[in-house]
Amino acid sequence: MELKLKDGGTLYYEIHGEGEPLIILNGLMMTCGSWYELVPHFSRNNQLILFDFRDQLMSSKLEHGYKADVHTDDIIQLLDHLKIDKVNMFGVSYGGQVSLGFAIKHQDRLKRLMLMSIGPKATNFLRAIGESWEEAAKLGDAEKFFTIGMPFVYAPDFYATRLDWLEERKQLFKSFLTQEWFDSFLRLSYSAKKFDYSDDIHKLSVPTLMVCGDVDQLTPVAEMKGMANQMENATVLVIPDAGHGAILEKQKAFVTAINGFLASDFS
Repeated sequence: MELKLKDGGTLYYEIHGEGEPLIILNGLMMTCGSWYELVPHFSRNNQLILFDFRDQLMSSKLEHGYKADVHTDDIIQLLDHLKIDKVNMFGVSYGGQVSLGFAIKHQDRLKRLMLMSIGPKATNFLRAIGESWEEAAKLGDAEKFFTIGMPFVYAPDFYATRLDWLEERKQLFKSFLTQEWFDSFLRLSYSAKKFDYSDDIHKLSVPTLMVCGDVDQLTPVAEMKGMANQMENATVLVIPDAGHGAILEKQKAFVTAINGFLASDFS
């Protein structure tokens, strides 16, 4: 489905299942289709809402120069369109940054918040990795982009045991990534460079689950634990032998963590 936004842009979204609303915010390289394998697990007891940020695959494109918080108003418009007052929100990586900003501005619209693979700000190291991805994207070569970028995403154990899966993923990138995708990726990546909510995290009291892989290079466990310590009602769950891509590396552990938190009573 497509939502016409107030500024003329469009937001692609999908609804799966019925129940308490759960909205998922994509990582930088993701799209709605990235979640299809997990839809049965999350739509069984929830009204699952998937959507593509503007500049992702199915939504309209943006011009250079925006910041990641531009997506906050788009989400408000989507929730209002769906007549949802309060929602459970899960955001991973880039989507976690947007979720964190949304929570700080619109905590009253959240019932639960779930953040994965995210720190309180864009550190110098995270920006350096982002710049390496941006340089790879400028090549316009999907295979090189995968080869350069993915070792930062997955754990060494995943490379040791699932090289066949990674090779299949590389082939998927080659068939899927177009010049338009690379251009959009660059704009999205640039939008996160100055992300910093360090001074606002203490304002959050909404029940929050923070999930991280224990060998995540981009957003280390210590950063997420530091965030949780500043929040009133946050819990950290560490997934062993997993990196930034823990959703795919340790899918069962991820699903169990999210569904367990969604089933918790915070009334």
